[in-house]
Amino acid sequence: MNISELRERITVRQVKSEKTSHGYTIQTAVNEFSVWANVVAYNAQMSDGKVEVRNKVDYKITCRYRKDIHSKDIILYQNRKLSIVNEPVPLKGEKKYIVFNAEELVESG
Repeated sequence: MNISELRERITVRQVKSEKTSHGYTIQTAVNEFSVWANVVAYNAQMSDGKVEVRNKVDYKITCRYRKDIHSKDIILYQNRKLSIVNEPVPLKGEKKYIVFNAEELVESG
């Protein structure tokens, strides 16, 4: 991975829980920070040596190493909301870049 490959801008939003005066818990997403990333979309999955095409779109995201990106966070990318599906891990075990997978959130209703 080369730094020049980080060409896409993503925003990381962290989910915060707050209690209202009536005792209800409300979860809100707060804009935390934006980073440059390499985002690769794919919608195929290998299964028993065969490629299965799926309707949902998954993403592989690589960005500079940060300790404050977690699996509960929401990623905003090109007017899409993405949910991180695994904890970010250092690329090649080095603390230079992290890589994680995300899937597009579909609003219900």
